[in-house]
Amino acid sequence: MFVPKELSLQEGAVIPVSMRREDYTRELRLLNGKQGAARVIDVRYEGTLSERPLAHISVERGGSVYKIYQSIEPVYGVVPDDELWIAYDEYSREAMILQYST
Repeated sequence: MFVPKELSLQEGAVIPVSMRREDYTRELRLLNGKQGAARVIDVRYEGTLSERPLAHISVERGGSVYKIYQSIEPVYGVVPDDELWIAYDEYSREAMILQYST
């Protein structure tokens, strides 16, 4: 759905990635925090960042809702009820996707 026309849909295809400094700083901070499974409750796409779709995702983990704002893997996508492995911050309620469900 989000794969650029010139790329094939084969596993292992290289997709260029660019990252903003503030996103890199946030990811480093979250990676030093807690990790765990979460269920997607809402997804809203907001254009692209480089060739990757940019998404606002709400996930639920242990009764708490966390917000994810990041570019996502275009081959998999994210939809409500998906299971994700996330890194999260209990105080800011921010999270990032570490692993998609299979």
